[in-house]
Order: sequence, then C-alpha cells, then structure tokens
Amino acid sequence: MDSNGGQKYENMYSCVCIIDKIAENIAYEEFVEGEVFTQLRSTPGEKGGVFRDPERASVLVRKLTKITEVATKSCFVPLRTHTANKENESG
Repeated sequence: MDSNGGQKYENMYSCVCIIDKIAENIAYEEFVEGEVFTQLRSTPGEKGGVFRDPERASVLVRKLTKITEVATKSCFVPLRTHTANKENESG
C-alpha cells in the first residue's frame, strides 16, 4: 500500500485484489516456497545455497514474479489516471 500512494481504501482494495489473483494462479504451498526463495536467495555463503537451488528456485521465483506482475497490472489503477479523472469530474 505504501509503495502505491499510502494507506487508502483504494489501495487496500487493490492489494486484496492482487492477493486473490495470485491465489487463483498458484497453490499456497508454491507461493510460500517461492516467497522464501525470493527473500532468501541472496543469503551469502553455504547457508544460502539451499535457497539458490537452480532448478526449483528459479522456476518458482519466475512463476511467482510473473503472476505478481500480471496481478498488479490488473488490480492497480495508475495514480495519474485516477487523479486526471477526478480533475475532469470537478471541472
């Protein structure tokens, strides 16, 4: 919400929309595993090696990234468009 204009109703609705879109396209277990790989793959050294498993990690990270990007594009109305519409309505 903070990265898209703050804590407003419109942003909350969009964030819920994104969560729903992600849930429609990926199983919860895959989502959790993909999030872990995404967040911990930069862990340095031997301890981080398990999060850099080239096959499983890269497949899940790419899948989750693509699903999240598509969901974000379909759920968030660009701020400029929203502001422009308000200006057109008032003037």
